[in-house]
Amino acid sequence: MTRVSALAPGLLFFYLGVIFRALACDYDGTLATADRIGPAALEALTRAREAGLKLILVTGRAFFELTRVCERLDLFDAVVAENGGVIYHPGSGAIYAQGPPPPMRLLAELDRRAIWYQLGHVVVGAARRDEDAVQDALDAAGVSRELIVNRSALMLLPAGISKGTGARQVIRDLGLSFHDVLALGDAENDDIFMLARTTDPRELAFLGERLSVAGVDGAAVAAALPGLPNGEFVLIQSGPDGRPSALSFVPTPRETVHVRHLAKYADARVGAGRRFVFRHPDGHEVASAESLTEFLRVVERVDPGVLDWHARRGDFSRWARDVFSDAELGRQLRKTENRWARGELAELAQSLARPIQARYGG
Repeated sequence: MTRVSALAPGLLFFYLGVIFRALACDYDGTLATADRIGPAALEALTRAREAGLKLILVTGRAFFELTRVCERLDLFDAVVAENGGVIYHPGSGAIYAQGPPPPMRLLAELDRRAIWYQLGHVVVGAARRDEDAVQDALDAAGVSRELIVNRSALMLLPAGISKGTGARQVIRDLGLSFHDVLALGDAENDDIFMLARTTDPRELAFLGERLSVAGVDGAAVAAALPGLPNGEFVLIQSGPDGRPSALSFVPTPRETVHVRHLAKYADARVGAGRRFVFRHPDGHEVASAESLTEFLRVVERVDPGVLDWHARRGDFSRWARDVFSDAELGRQLRKTENRWARGELAELAQSLARPIQARYGG
């Protein structure tokens, strides 16, 4: 992809003589600086949307982390998160996981080696400096994952999942053709091109130039596109070694591994074996919760001494992290537990409910 400063509104519609119907943007370094989308970019995105342009966000960030830092996901028609591992449609609230969740035995091996990691629905994020140790953990766990490098970050994903595959899916979902989309990015994992048959000299000249900048033989690809059969497309993306490769494909009907609605996560029941059991300090059970919604109800009415006992043990943050695989919520609840232990909070129940409601609604 090619980064364009400030997302000049005129460029969104007419770029080097080529008219586009959709814009696919990377998040960090393209739209956002220091986690946030700036005023100029927000204005450009808003104007583009008002003019009828489809907006697609494509990022390597874990989905729940993205919901924390990006306050305007509603501007986008579709979101590709976790480097292609998760597709989210803000308009309907539907989430489509494109692969299986990380195996628990892999997470156990990472913990055993004291390797920092961030857990997503599909992706496991780690630091690039830990690549050798992460590979050792994969070998010990007997788990196969592709290691995707992006600046100082390392992403572990099932084979076949990438920003390119995720973007290809949402472009089809939105009823667009692949050459309708202008893609902008600035990272090592952002060299993604999806090309359809075209005979327009302006488009061929533009594509030839941009592909050459990305290290692809742009002249050869541009020469081949006029003869590409209708319904067949060319996908060009960087491989694990950083070198771009091309393949042709024919789109198939959507196949999704998992579908959930964001608002429904709070109501998802984890089963009796993984429920949160509220206990009195003397050990006897006083209540239990199999979902976050039930948890919030119990927190409102349970004896404050019960909450105090669990908070000092770190039970709330551990449940969010281990049962719901929500590392970010676990961190927020752990901060609440620590602040309560230091006497910095006047009321514990509301302080526990606040981060859950902010992330899941309610």
